[in-house]
Amino acid sequence: MTATRPMPRPDEASMPFFDGARAGRLMLQRCECGTYVWPVKTRCSTCWSDQLSWQPAAGQGVLFSFSVVHQVYHPALADQVPYNVCLVELDEGVRIYSTVEGAGAAAQAAAKTAGQAMGVPAAAAKSKLQQKGEGNAASSAVVSSPQTRISPLA
Repeated sequence: MTATRPMPRPDEASMPFFDGARAGRLMLQRCECGTYVWPVKTRCSTCWSDQLSWQPAAGQGVLFSFSVVHQVYHPALADQVPYNVCLVELDEGVRIYSTVEGAGAAAQAAAKTAGQAMGVPAAAAKSKLQQKGEGNAASSAVVSSPQTRISPLA
């Protein structure tokens, strides 16, 4: 039996993020005070207001950190080892987990190159979307983490 890749399940609070991802946009909560909020919360972490709205992010930022995973932590990911996980600090001031875009060795080389100069510019690419089953897309949609393009080093 083939293992199924674990995927996040949207709930009511996070649905605007997943709807945006489905449309190819990176969506973040923004408070009336101007603070961007991530992960999804019910109140602003700066002023404690509950007046949060969803806004598209520019999708630009810098690579803050990354790791290359060599251990098989889930059977469904066995054919993807080694893979990378990176932390990107978006221009909006929040940090999101992502992966360096590309297949296999190319992505690993990009991650290693980027790791030589943390702070290298990064851009969020469209999230990969998968649909499971029929019926209500809102309840059946799953999305992987955003993927990131690393700008070439000068």
